[in-house]
Amino acid sequence: MARAGHRYPLLIYGHTVKRWYPKLFMLSVALIAFWWFLPSIAPEKGGPNWVDTVVLYSSLVAFLLAIFFMLTRKMAFVRPFPTHLQIATPLFRFNLSYKRILKTSTTKMQAIFPPSSLSSWMRED
Repeated sequence: MARAGHRYPLLIYGHTVKRWYPKLFMLSVALIAFWWFLPSIAPEKGGPNWVDTVVLYSSLVAFLLAIFFMLTRKMAFVRPFPTHLQIATPLFRFNLSYKRILKTSTTKMQAIFPPSSLSSWMRED
């Protein structure tokens, strides 16, 4: 039985975020490398143009998102209380009354999404 007030992690949320933050780090590094070598790839006449600024700010945004995902991947949880469930993510928190939960059932993900019906790039091997 779940203890009232104890936090239980949202596993799917953590797994999804864990998949994204390394890719965002690599994207930010690739954009910095592109920005660094951009003058030798496409020489410009005059001062810096808008492409330099867009690439540099995109790299900064990707880096900040990667740090945000890395720090918040374990912050999503479910907390049971006697009258409701509290579901919390880093940006959103709400209470779900037990009266609203009418029926639950367990199922295997393979029954919902059979691997044979997914293309090879959508499968997680």
